[in-house]
Amino acid sequence: MIAADVLALTPEQLEISPGVGAFTTFFVLAVAMALLVWNMSKHLRKVDRHRIEAEVRAEVEREQRERAEGEEPGEPGEEESPGR
Repeated sequence: MIAADVLALTPEQLEISPGVGAFTTFFVLAVAMALLVWNMSKHLRKVDRHRIEAEVRAEVEREQRERAEGEEPGEPGEEESPGR
């Protein structure tokens, strides 16, 4: 009859506090989350830098190709279509 024993207790006797274990668990999870956010931020900056470098490299190659063909370098997207 464990249920009857629990129902016989007063609210003051039923108080349960989280304790040191819960604090430690929460703290460890918070530290892990902070490290994950820091690592993801670093990774995204690295990916963004590589994307920008690739775009700049493509633009420089396009301008060099246009100069080699004797054309004036234009803005991106101004290339003529083959039908014109």
